Amino acid sequence: IYDVSNNTTIAKVVEIGAKQIKFKKFNNPGGPLYIIDKKTVSKIIYSNGYIDSMNVKVNYSSTKKAIATPKPLKQIPPYTNSKRNNVFVSFTDPFLGIISAGYERNFKEGLFSVKVPLSFGTKSNGIQSLIFEDHYYSNTNNSGYFDKDKIFSVGFDLTYFPKSQQLVTFGFGPGIEFGMYHYLLEKVLTPYPNYLFETSTETGYYNAVLFRGAVYFHITNKFFVSTTIGTGLGMNYQYTYGNYEINSPKQSSSSTIPMLELGIQMGYQF
Repeated sequence: IYDVSNNTTIAKVVEIGAKQIKFKKFNNPGGPLYIIDKKTVSKIIYSNGYIDSMNVKVNYSSTKKAIATPKPLKQIPPYTNSKRNNVFVSFTDPFLGIISAGYERNFKEGLFSVKVPLSFGTKSNGIQSLIFEDHYYSNTNNSGYFDKDKIFSVGFDLTYFPKSQQLVTFGFGPGIEFGMYHYLLEKVLTPYPNYLFETSTETGYYNAVLFRGAVYFHITNKFFVSTTIGTGLGMNYQYTYGNYEINSPKQSSSSTIPMLELGIQMGYQF
């Protein structure tokens, strides 16, 4: 039996009550019965090694200080994007004589967006081109979006994001496009072999249906870089005077053109 001062008594415990402990001394089991206040005892260690603690109050504040609390592992917070409006510009199109920008609206769940891209040709709109040295309209390069004599084009895209908005987001979906361009129309005035032509500047147009894919890299919660690629078919509409026939009547014609579009954009979200 250990008292609160850590003094010991070798004894045979007879009874442990609510407030008292009764025992006889080990070396005098037939002797008197001793009764002590339970509050004076700290613990009893029995012969089998069992320890019965009495009146022990745990100082939880000191226990907390003694036990070192492990520091939590540093975690990168998940990317959350509540911004639903994107504006963007292309920094690859100017190398092809085109200035392009657009607006994109994300739906609340982040799984879909609608996009309206808009682009203008630098040469047809009187902007000094640093790419093309010739300043004459062509009737052989009318190839849709990247036509160097392009006036403008506008589109409407619906994009689906399978994993919603992440740090790196992939999306795909259909789109439509309409564009206009300049070209030279040649009218034959004299017969072969001494052809003489009368030329005029005309305006052609095209429309197309495309399937586009895009990858968005969110640099911050406000800025992103995206790469896009699209492919599809378009219909090209022009006027013609026929197959080099003198004084042929002016007539409309159409042709199917394959469409391939790709570029890199930088955007801002708000």
